[in-house]
Amino acid sequence: MALAAPPTPQSAEIIIRHPHPGESLIALFPDLESHVINRDNVWVAEMDGHLAGGCLVWDGGHDIVHVGELVIPESCQRRGVGTALQLHVMRDLAAKGKRTIIGWTQHLAMAALLQQRGAKVTTPLFLILWEVA
Repeated sequence: MALAAPPTPQSAEIIIRHPHPGESLIALFPDLESHVINRDNVWVAEMDGHLAGGCLVWDGGHDIVHVGELVIPESCQRRGVGTALQLHVMRDLAAKGKRTIIGWTQHLAMAALLQQRGAKVTTPLFLILWEVA
């Protein structure tokens, strides 16, 4: 599936799901092209039938997980994709009994958004530590 086309109106529906079997994720995660990825730990955002973002979670089966990548292509930014993806992943992980979610961001806006939702945020790389239970 290709990345989403240039922006359409804000009302486009965002669907968050796990990747379909055989669906290429290279456009979102090019550095992982030669690796096998557990698709149960990957979420993608879809808009207008195209990939609009993705999130990789590193889950070793513990009650603490690491959100390693949250990617939104430039053509899909500022359309609510990142927020929808982030909130879906956080809710899903909490429902699975994950108590702590760790991640990193260099984006002040994302750090502020997560802090508003209860995450502990440090600087300068904005370590995100979210106790969800």
